[in-house]
Amino acid sequence: MSAFVVREEHIDALVVLAVEGPRDRVTAPCSWLTRRWYVTEGRALRSMSADEVRAAAREASWDDVNRIGQFLISENVASVRYRYADSDPESMIPDWTGLPYVLGRSRATIRPTSVEGLKAIDCYEYQSCEHPGWETSEAYAFCESLRRGLIAVLPGYSAANGWEWSAARLAVEGR
Repeated sequence: MSAFVVREEHIDALVVLAVEGPRDRVTAPCSWLTRRWYVTEGRALRSMSADEVRAAAREASWDDVNRIGQFLISENVASVRYRYADSDPESMIPDWTGLPYVLGRSRATIRPTSVEGLKAIDCYEYQSCEHPGWETSEAYAFCESLRRGLIAVLPGYSAANGWEWSAARLAVEGR
């Protein structure tokens, strides 16, 4: 096993998290919003037509879990190959990464809490961001979408002040 390519269980956790949401969310079970991200190849969404935006949209669903897992693995492997090109990157890449991804093949799937999910994204990104195409990759867009969703369901987030700060509001609150 390599310390550079995240384990298959880690990919499983990210995929399940995207579809099901975190296990500790305090909102109703059906309230986890479908995670949506856009494959824009570096173009700004606002520069795209409505048809182009619709074509670029991707969503996390049970029907798409194996495709999601596959692009997460592929991006992680691409990062290792790029970062360690001067040494022997292939020795750092586990054999299972060459197989088509299948959710749960590694063992029982994991459903992280919100904070565990945020850490899992950070770990995955740390191991996958070393090549020039990272910031325009689907994996990057997926991680950004998942992170935004997890932050929004953190306990206390929806009740917290701070959506928009103003001097008048601060005065009313005595701050």
